[in-house]
Parts: sequence; C-alpha cells; structure tokens
Amino acid sequence: LRRLLAEGRTSIQLMTDEASGAHARVIRDVELEAQVEIEVEECEGHNVIGVLRAPRSSEAGAERLPLVIGAHYDHLGTGGSHTTSRARDDEQGLVHPGADDNASGVAALLEVAHHLSARKEDGTLKLARDIIFAAWSGEEIGMVGSTHFVGSSRERRFDAYVNMDMIGRLGEWLVLWEMGTSLAWTRLVEQARLNATNPLSVYPDPRMGAPT
Repeated sequence: LRRLLAEGRTSIQLMTDEASGAHARVIRDVELEAQVEIEVEECEGHNVIGVLRAPRSSEAGAERLPLVIGAHYDHLGTGGSHTTSRARDDEQGLVHPGADDNASGVAALLEVAHHLSARKEDGTLKLARDIIFAAWSGEEIGMVGSTHFVGSSRERRFDAYVNMDMIGRLGEWLVLWEMGTSLAWTRLVEQARLNATNPLSVYPDPRMGAPT
C-alpha cells in the first residue's frame, strides 16, 4: 500500500489488483487508521424513457401496474478512478470496448420496443398494462439514473422490472438472474421454457444484485 501511494497509484481497483497477487496474505489483529477526502463532482445525465400505452378501462380497479423494461446506455469510456474500470497499467486511458456492456442490452431494449409497438399497431397485441422502456444513464458510476427515476416516481408503482445488461456473449444460452425476487417469475419462466428455442439458465437467488 505504501509503495502504491508513493507511486501515485491511489485507485482502489489498482490496490485491490495488487493485493490479490501471488504474494497476498491475510494480516490478522492489525488496526489501521486512515483519513479519506471525498471530492463531489456534479454533472448532468439523461435517462431516455418511452411508454407503450395500454387502452384505458372505464371499470373501477381495472388498471394494472406498468411493466418496466430497461438497460443502461452509459459506458466506461476511457475509464478513470471515478468508474468501475478494471484496466491494468498498460491499459490506462484506452477506450473500453462497450459492445457487450452495454450496447447489447440497449440493442435488445430497442428491438423489444419495436416488436411490441408493431404488434400493438397491427392489432396482434392486446396490452393489459402500460410498458415503460427505460435507457438508464449513470449506471457505471453507481446506478445514478435508475435511482433518480425510482426516487422521482414515488407516487407511482410498478408491477415488475426486466433488466438487460451484458447479454451479447451468451451464445446459445439465455441467463436469467434474480428469479427469486417474485413468486410469479418461476411460473412465467416455466411456461416460456415450453416454447423456448434456446436453453435457459436460471438463478433464483433474490439476494444477488442486479446492475441497472
């Protein structure tokens, strides 16, 4: 740690990478004291939101809560200490490939929106609820965009959320995370499996975090 600080390499990720090397070891019964200075840098980001409206019913209590489908569209760029970049020394300042994280999720979001809106237009899709399509900003620096959306929507409630992140390298498999967050997901996925052309890999643990 002392050597890294002396070299000016104060990135937490760099320190973690160095500590996880072959010579890393656990030091027990040692107390450390540190002083941390936090510099707040304000900037502006923009979520992009679209809504596919369901027909409004005149029956009391007939309205259903909307479904939200989202993907973050921000990118690590060239990295830096303010991001989650894992770039090594010789990779500092280079553009991080973003086709998978998360151009793949955004492409899928646009395709789903196009498909469902086209089906609604030609009358083959009867919507029972609104569908909100959300392209989030600021995910790579702490899920800022989606957090703002939820915080500014306290008067509204949502029935479910489907997140698409890093789905470009799955090959033949479709991977579904956090299926345990709702009892309804298991039934719906099992129904979908009957007609699925690709095998499904399901992770039901609701404690697993989903980046958005």
